[in-house]
Amino acid sequence: MNFFNIFKSKNKKLAEPSFSEAELNSWPSVPNENNNVPSLQELSEKSTYSKEAAKILEWAGEAEAEGAELEFQVVMKSQYGPLTLPVLVKRNDGGFLVYYSHCSEWNEAAVAKLLDWVIKLRSCDFIHTLKIEVCDSPEKLPLKVREIISKRTEHRMFLSMIPHLSQNDPDVRARVFAEGFGHFFNENKILNFDEESLALVEEWFKRTIISISKDSFYYQVCMNLLGSFYGRVLKEVCQAKWCEGNFPELEIGDKIKIRVHPFKIISDFIFKPRLENSPVKNLQLVIQEIQDNK
Repeated sequence: MNFFNIFKSKNKKLAEPSFSEAELNSWPSVPNENNNVPSLQELSEKSTYSKEAAKILEWAGEAEAEGAELEFQVVMKSQYGPLTLPVLVKRNDGGFLVYYSHCSEWNEAAVAKLLDWVIKLRSCDFIHTLKIEVCDSPEKLPLKVREIISKRTEHRMFLSMIPHLSQNDPDVRARVFAEGFGHFFNENKILNFDEESLALVEEWFKRTIISISKDSFYYQVCMNLLGSFYGRVLKEVCQAKWCEGNFPELEIGDKIKIRVHPFKIISDFIFKPRLENSPVKNLQLVIQEIQDNK
């Protein structure tokens, strides 16, 4: 494991050095320049995260009672720098889990904060299928929260791509998907922008994901990524040009203009992946229409 350091808070006096108010109130976050973090006991007594820290201690105590090995306040290396994991648990089956504490309403801000933390966590070098457990009753967890903490491979792939979705250029987002898909599902072979690769993605989706409901956290993410990839395939195969906007249409042809909305096609497909919504079928129809207009 790629730990910088490990801190245990149990059965110890408050650790030195002391921490500033700002450091106490930015948890779970990153350690200071010396890779020091406040103990959970200190957080539970002095910070605005007292409820969250106490919840971690409570849940971790139950795990320890079952014989699991606990490491409190682990500092780990990620592409974002040192990252604090409140509690890392080595379970009896040899697997690991990490706790995330939450003690308030699951509003948009709370979901966004969890998402940011999970993205950083998943970037840690050795983390691939680490189980995340939220310290809250399972029945209280919204669908979006359950999806964000999921360790399903397709969910982890989409999470790894989220930081790149701010790119306005759909060709860049298409490249992000082509590389990410290759890493997670295609033996590190980057997808090409052709019908063969599009067919591979379509079959993968129907076999692995089946469909995504419109209230899913990953609906917009998947629509964005697959729409960009499908549009790039159309652009390369049919010599199309993107129109304006973040989710633009494509314009094909000179004398007779054909307009295709790849994001609308992908949106329909990922919600109901039927033959009439098939991106490959749509691509073939566009190619046929181009030939008919020559």
